[in-house]
Amino acid sequence: DAVLDLLLPEINGFDVLRHLAIANPAMLEKTIILTAASERTYRNSPHIRNARALFRKPFDLGKLQEEILACCSGAAH
Repeated sequence: DAVLDLLLPEINGFDVLRHLAIANPAMLEKTIILTAASERTYRNSPHIRNARALFRKPFDLGKLQEEILACCSGAAH
């Protein structure tokens, strides 16, 4: 399971998602994305659609915690 920010300073989240898609596609389904990026920045990324969830900043911490717990327990989203 992973929580990933798209706008990382050295290797951006899009690069991480591309790597996961090649190396471990099942991991994408267990990836929760956090971002301050505009929807225009990520809406055409096929890897975003395969992620478990996406939260735009600022986000509801309670909902993020619920999603993390559900992901860790194997619950469907």
